[in-house]
Amino acid sequence: MTKILITGAEGLIGRAARVALEGEGYAVGGCDLRAARAAEQFDFRDARRLRAALAGCDGVLHLAAVSRVVWGEMYPGLCSSINVGGVRSLIKTIAAMPHPMWLVFASSREIYGTPPRLPCRPDTPPNPENLYARTKLAGEAMVRDFRDQGGCAAVLRFSNVFGSVADYHDRVAPAFAAAAARGGVLRVRGGDSTFDFTPLADAVDAVVRMVRAVAGGACGMPPVDIVTGRSISLMNLAQTALAHGGGDIVVEERQPFYPAHFQGDPGAAQKHLGWVARRPVADAVGQLVEDFKRLGERGDANTQNHSWLSAAL
Repeated sequence: MTKILITGAEGLIGRAARVALEGEGYAVGGCDLRAARAAEQFDFRDARRLRAALAGCDGVLHLAAVSRVVWGEMYPGLCSSINVGGVRSLIKTIAAMPHPMWLVFASSREIYGTPPRLPCRPDTPPNPENLYARTKLAGEAMVRDFRDQGGCAAVLRFSNVFGSVADYHDRVAPAFAAAAARGGVLRVRGGDSTFDFTPLADAVDAVVRMVRAVAGGACGMPPVDIVTGRSISLMNLAQTALAHGGGDIVVEERQPFYPAHFQGDPGAAQKHLGWVARRPVADAVGQLVEDFKRLGERGDANTQNHSWLSAAL
């Protein structure tokens, strides 16, 4: 049985990917500062704990990161330490294990910045516009070096993944959905900005397909963009959420460290993984609003919070 370690196992993609991979028959271990199990509650930058967790593993799905643009601007030292230094240490540890191990690395469409033409293709030259994007690009370079030295690795570039009430409440899609569910204020920072949003179920399907491919020896594919190939403005996203709830829209200025527009090309994902996005974004937004309504009725708290940041500092 193939055994996998997921770093960032308690994150948005990590939680759902673990369930999906276990459903596929993989043995899955986790690593996250928020983990409930003591054996999995550690910082992946701790080389001793990481080596112990890697014992018997065939590969690593690396999702742990300072994963948001705004956090990179707020905590630049931590962002660089985790997203660059941590990746360097992870790869060094993997390479030193007594048996070969593969690596699937989670990157981001942020590396492209605002592309000169849309849709953006995987061969579009990177143009990172913020620290988070620069650290992800640096991580990709280290993964490429690992592969050039004989390692087996692949890169997935995600684009605005959403679809769970367990997400951070201040990310754009869950923020709109939560506000619409309670009839609150939807704050739209840059209403004409357009992005390629990816429903969580589709993103996890791509992860499973990539793990299956790399575990089967497909170590030579280029970075793969996990995108729907369709963009939606932030104003339209907010209006879609309102159609399933209530509230008011307040338009504010776009923060300067965010790109203004992005739309990807899913052709490479289809070619290399047989993957296409199947769930319409509007349906996923509507479902998320309904999920937040039920959450409010039960009085549950959002299970994701920022407490891990202070632990990592």
